[in-house]
Amino acid sequence: MLFPDFSRVVYRKPVLEEVICQLRFPDILRISAEEPAEFQESIRTQYPNYQIQSPKLEKGLIPPEIAELVRQKIEKAIPRNAYDFLSEDSTTKVGLASNFLALATNKYERWEKFREAFELPFQKFCEVYRPSFFTRVGLRYRDVIVRSQLGMQSEPWSELLQPHISGELAVADIASSIREKRTTTVIELDDGAGLLRANHFLAQIVDTKEQVFVVDADIFYEGKVENTHAVEHLNTLNRYGGRFFRWCITDKLFNAMDPEPVE
Repeated sequence: MLFPDFSRVVYRKPVLEEVICQLRFPDILRISAEEPAEFQESIRTQYPNYQIQSPKLEKGLIPPEIAELVRQKIEKAIPRNAYDFLSEDSTTKVGLASNFLALATNKYERWEKFREAFELPFQKFCEVYRPSFFTRVGLRYRDVIVRSQLGMQSEPWSELLQPHISGELAVADIASSIREKRTTTVIELDDGAGLLRANHFLAQIVDTKEQVFVVDADIFYEGKVENTHAVEHLNTLNRYGGRFFRWCITDKLFNAMDPEPVE
């Protein structure tokens, strides 16, 4: 596989802020034409809360007054046929629109639990709407490294990030003077498994002014995917996601997140 084969772990002090799974398909007009009452009823025990889909912004990384203006503009552009179904604690939600089904969580524990949370909506979506096939299968992992939360306030980024990720931050003479850094890289995965679009950048928490580092990995396969093969693709993309993040960080950061082997 493209990145080194690290042993699987779960972190007791994770920096993973959000995980999103999304399956795209050719437009199904039925979703646009009527409210998804049958679909809701079939998943309501697991996702009892409902709302019209609202925009997702990077919480705490831009001033709240600007965030609110952006949210209002985006909200106007979202079609009324986009719906969210939330778990009771609102940490996990299913998104449904005329051309995609998604699952997002800000309380990710391990792949098996995330995949299990997706099983019911995926199964019921296929039963209710009978998609012909999927055109894009994707996973997105958004890690936000906040040094103060790990007791590493005084550690330079060069000690936490691998040189191929830290770049100019590894140059001691200028590292403390760098105020903005953003890199986008698109990597072709092995054996036609798809693509990995990596965005890693410096950001700042508005309230505390603390500098943080974001690793945002969008891993996806585009092409015709039969319904019965969608989960298989997701399993493959997940393996790339875990190995990619481990490839980005040093042993020092890895150990600071208190890893525990997956049995």
